[in-house]
Amino acid sequence: MDPFSGFTPSLNSPFVSAVAVTPSDTQTFATTRGVYVGAAGNLVATMADGATAIFEGVSAGSTLWIRVSQVRASGTTAGAILGLY
Repeated sequence: MDPFSGFTPSLNSPFVSAVAVTPSDTQTFATTRGVYVGAAGNLVATMADGATAIFEGVSAGSTLWIRVSQVRASGTTAGAILGLY
């Protein structure tokens, strides 16, 4: 039983699902509320506004509160990436 199921989620609510993300230069996905990086490295992402951002030196186990629609293969060296919703 989820005692919070009746609450409306907001951008600062806890995440309710996670999806494995495979970096791709062509494939996009539904815009996330955050990204989890399980293996350290660089993350190149397309932000919700369409801009490309490079996050250098992301530590393993980091949760980034960023809204992205793509994690690009070119330049991404981080691994074990999850899209958080």
